[in-house]
Amino acid sequence: MKLVLLCTALTLVFVTASYHETSATESGDQKTTDVENLAAQIRDLRKQLTERPHIVAAGTATWQLGKVQNNSTSVRVQLKDEIASRLGEDYIVVLTNRYSGYPFYSPYWKKAKDGFDITLVDPALAPNGTVSYIFNINRTFLVDWIVVKK
Repeated sequence: MKLVLLCTALTLVFVTASYHETSATESGDQKTTDVENLAAQIRDLRKQLTERPHIVAAGTATWQLGKVQNNSTSVRVQLKDEIASRLGEDYIVVLTNRYSGYPFYSPYWKKAKDGFDITLVDPALAPNGTVSYIFNINRTFLVDWIVVKK
């Protein structure tokens, strides 16, 4: 919404700045040049707006905690081939874990052939270590994700 307002305001500024009273002696060539310059400025502005980063895909993945956690369980998010093939180069994944209670997990993503894998990692777990939860704890984690064009 702010972007649309900015474009509208800039267009009005360009139109106002290019407007001036014409005299009978002013040639039609000058008017044409002013209109062409304004059109070129607007095209440049539109090009700049389309080159900015933007969201190309988004969703929520459900990750299930097993009886034993070893920081290797992941869930696959499938994407269109054109996006999946350029992950990490032209596109980046942003993850947000909705749950913040016990046990605490940090979400990570790894590129896969047809999308990416989300792994929730227990930062307190030692490398190659495991942990087993015997109490009734949260076992379903929702991870919101977006893919952004750089």
